[in-house]
Amino acid sequence: MNQRCGEFVAKDPGIHSSCTMKAMILAAGLGTRLRPLTDSVPKALLEVYGRPLLAWVVDRLALNGFTDIVVNAHHHAEQIVAFAEWYPDHAGIEGLRMAVSLEEDLLGTGGGLKQAEWFFDDDQPFLLHNADVITDVDLQALAHKHLESGALATLAVKKRDTKRYLLFDEEDDLCGWQSTEPAETREVRKPSGQTTPYPFLCVQILSPEVFNTMNSPSPYSLIDAYLAAVAGGHRVTSFLAPDARWMDVGRPGHLEQVAGLFGDRYFEALLARDRDSG
Repeated sequence: MNQRCGEFVAKDPGIHSSCTMKAMILAAGLGTRLRPLTDSVPKALLEVYGRPLLAWVVDRLALNGFTDIVVNAHHHAEQIVAFAEWYPDHAGIEGLRMAVSLEEDLLGTGGGLKQAEWFFDDDQPFLLHNADVITDVDLQALAHKHLESGALATLAVKKRDTKRYLLFDEEDDLCGWQSTEPAETREVRKPSGQTTPYPFLCVQILSPEVFNTMNSPSPYSLIDAYLAAVAGGHRVTSFLAPDARWMDVGRPGHLEQVAGLFGDRYFEALLARDRDSG
């Protein structure tokens, strides 16, 4: 893997990397859990702390050096397109560029990434982030871990209560998947030592070689793509973020709770950085 972008040196935590990397934000979902709010607005444009979810995610990615961003869109896609055309000129973030990957039919997280392969036209690793996730995971440390590992993908994880887990061995490498409801375990390769179940935070860094492993007909999930890649001999590793705050804002009630979890400082700091960088 080419590592021309191996240096990530921030002036302050979470602000401006010395290297620019591309990113994709997954925003094509129907947002069924948030109906009727999503009947007329895509989930990614629902507001938190007075601004669209997508704006907060774009801001944080761009201010960490991920300034070339593609967003996939399906549900009310024209609103996502309008946002992507308008926001770079109004965000106050130097060098921010946005594109949209339109999905006529929902392709799943794996199929959606595969369709956007055209955007990643170089040999550099890139970030993938869900539009409905608010978190303070250290993106630069995640990128460092990936560049050092040589893995196909590096997934941010932490202990939390959920019903779906990824299984990692003592080398931090993915070896399977586990569900508690219904009870099911899939092991796709023999682990090195004991396995530990970790919930996925829906934030990851990938090498472009991942596209060569994605041959399933859409729709399909990114997790299925990772498990298939591991079964085929590729390495997918974990980045443990035990202290990171995280919330899936696509769940009922979480839109109102997220400000309380992160506090005013999280959102106000991003707004201040927008002004400082403009």
